[in-house]
Amino acid sequence: MTRPRPVDLAFTLLLALCVFLFGFLVLVWHGTFVTGDPDGQQARPSPARAVAAAPILPAAPAAPSSVVSTTAPSRPKLELARVSIVASRGSCWVSAHRGSANGPVLVERVVEQGETLDLTAPRIWVELGAAGNVDVTVNGKARTVSPGTTDLLLS
Repeated sequence: MTRPRPVDLAFTLLLALCVFLFGFLVLVWHGTFVTGDPDGQQARPSPARAVAAAPILPAAPAAPSSVVSTTAPSRPKLELARVSIVASRGSCWVSAHRGSANGPVLVERVVEQGETLDLTAPRIWVELGAAGNVDVTVNGKARTVSPGTTDLLLS
């Protein structure tokens, strides 16, 4: 049995390195290392974010076929929640969304001490950081808020 020549060893190592690099480049090209997803699929937005946050209103009852209505059906009026957040004891981080936690963003920012933030929508989902620093009123009525980070659905 003969010993392999150094040139043959170098060629074998170079060939193995080329195969490894080709495989790695194929994986990068498909996005496996870029997105962190083992299937190489791009992340898709959750269906909850894609759905509009418009409220669902009940359908007007159908008129009997023998009666002709000359007035347009009236929709029930939505009551708007008027929310006031007053940073009376210190700063507070506020994230407010219309309707739910996945609804359109109304505001995301820090409310500084002495500042008042007023929001109006049919339903408002609010997350407060350092909630003990603020006073919250809904339609003029005080709302008790636990200290710390708090989630509220106000309507």
